[in-house]
Amino acid sequence: MRHIYLILTALILIVAFQWLFNTSLPYKLLAKPQHGNLTLTVVPEKTRINEGEAFDIEFMLKNDGKNTINIWKPEWLIDYDIAFYYPNGTPVSKHRCPVIQRFQMTNKNLMELKPGESLKFVLKADAWRGCWILRKGEYLLKAIYFTGKSENEKITKPYWVGRIESGGVRVVVE
Repeated sequence: MRHIYLILTALILIVAFQWLFNTSLPYKLLAKPQHGNLTLTVVPEKTRINEGEAFDIEFMLKNDGKNTINIWKPEWLIDYDIAFYYPNGTPVSKHRCPVIQRFQMTNKNLMELKPGESLKFVLKADAWRGCWILRKGEYLLKAIYFTGKSENEKITKPYWVGRIESGGVRVVVE
């Protein structure tokens, strides 16, 4: 009889631990946000374009802080985006941007950024071409890098949490 209780107790513990680690609870407890000083720079391939033309956009994410921090690996629409604004500061509405399927982040989605280190990445013109319809005129291009809290992710390491925006770059559509 005692063996049956031991076996039942072991099974209950196994089921409880399996349930616990299949929920986001351990990640809420283990992952803590890191504090750091990141800057974001955006450099378009061109600043004068023809109507309907798209262009590559380079980004530089730099750790200006004193400590190494973990960041999410850049992935468009997951943790970074671009935005166009009219000269008066009003955002240009997005049109026909893709809908993406996003999976929970894990430690594999993190990368280290040491103090003074920069990460460069490029958003190709083909990726965002249909999102904005830029008519003739002047626009301000900005980039945004953002990460969320661990409660919705499967990350156990600490990482930078927040939102930063680049300065604007003037783009003229002719």
